Order: sequence, then C-alpha cells, then structure tokens
Amino acid sequence: MYDADEFSNDLKGTAASTANAIKTGYQIIEFLQNKDPEQIAALAVNDPSFQFTGQVTDLQFFQTHAVMSMDMVTNIQDDSLRVAVQDEFNRAARNGLIQIDPVQRTITPTEKGMKYISQPSFKQAARKYAAAMQNLQQAGQNLGYPLNGGINDLNYFRYANALDLSEVLNSSNTEVAAKVLSGFQKLQAEGKVAISGLTVTLTDAGKKYLASPVMQQAAQAIKPVPLGSPVATAVVVAIQNARQIAQRLL
Repeated sequence: MYDADEFSNDLKGTAASTANAIKTGYQIIEFLQNKDPEQIAALAVNDPSFQFTGQVTDLQFFQTHAVMSMDMVTNIQDDSLRVAVQDEFNRAARNGLIQIDPVQRTITPTEKGMKYISQPSFKQAARKYAAAMQNLQQAGQNLGYPLNGGINDLNYFRYANALDLSEVLNSSNTEVAAKVLSGFQKLQAEGKVAISGLTVTLTDAGKKYLASPVMQQAAQAIKPVPLGSPVATAVVVAIQNARQIAQRLL
C-alpha cells in the first residue's frame, strides 16, 4: 500500500515531469490548486485494473494517483457496484473529502481527503477490505445459487445479472428443473423477468419487486452454496460474477 509520501512515484503522462516536486499530501493539493480544470483533466487516470468495492476505502486510489477520470466509475459494468461507488463518492464529496467536476469529468482529493486516507486506520481498513474481497472472489468462482421454482428464485439476481437456463436444462434433477423453468415462465408473464433464448434477465418491475421488504426478508432464507452441493429440492446454478458475490456476502 502506498502512502502520500510515495505519491509521485506513480504519476502518469504529463504529471511525470513534476513527480520529484511532489512529496507530501499537502504538496499534492498545492500541485492541483496550481492547475486549471483543463490541466487537471489532462492528468486524469482511467485505470481499468483498479478494483472498486463500493466502500469509502475506494479513496485509496488517490494514494497513487492525483486525478481520477469519471469514466472509471461510469464504465463499471456491474450495475449495483456502479451505483454503490457513485453513492460512496457523492457522500465523500459532501463530506469534503473529494471534489467532483462534472464538466471536466474528473474526481480529485481535497486536503481533508488526503489527511483522511493518510490515517493509519484508513490504510488498515483498506488492506483488510481488499484481502476480504480477494478471498470472497476466489470462493465466489465456485459458488452457486439453489433454484426450486418458487418466487425466491428471483433472489438469484442479487448475485448475478443474468441466468443461463442451459444449466437448468442440463440438470439431472429433471423434476425440480421443470418446476424452475415453469417458475421463470410465470415470472415472465408477470413482467418480472425477460427471457431471450436461454438467457433470463431482470426487468425494471422485477428490480422494484426484488427491493421490496418481502423479497429482502426472503433473501435471508436462501444463500449461495458451493457448486456440487447435493440439494435434493433445488437445482444449483453457477454465479458468474465473483465481484457481485463479494459485495453481497461481505
């Protein structure tokens, strides 16, 4: 984990020529204050390898970069994760930790923000959260969700954006598989899901229903299980998005 004193080591592009002059968090802020919005925009980093978590610890990005491009956030493919990151960054902006420029599409740390991410407690939390996310993602690649043909099958979409029905069709538990297929056909008729070929996705009406107190309570009853687990009354289908799993289970 880099700290503010090591900030200059990772400045990219045009910022590289000023790296030796930037040694502390205060100098980073002074450096940004001496730039106009267009110059700051030219320094914006769009790093697709950065792992967002939707937590305040995402501000650790500014331990190694001066300016974040807003495209890093808007390009997050996971809808729920993108919303979580947007909410957290908006909260950080309201708390004076960062500045968001919607015209230049940049996000920069404030002096208060640099002090915040330089605190040992923040760095410790960031390390622990990153380790937990990594462990959950590794585990998530071998997790599945049990479907039984009931309304609770809709909760599958808390862990993935789409369901491949071929996994259901290929199940050896043909009786339960038939119930699951019938259940999704009913959900489609109710407008809660859309089925295209063998792919099932959630509709806006389905997303609204999924957010209801009834479904949130129901979600507590059924959780992902290791793939291959013997569940006599359900078909266990793989969850493809490990990051989503980590977000839900942490």
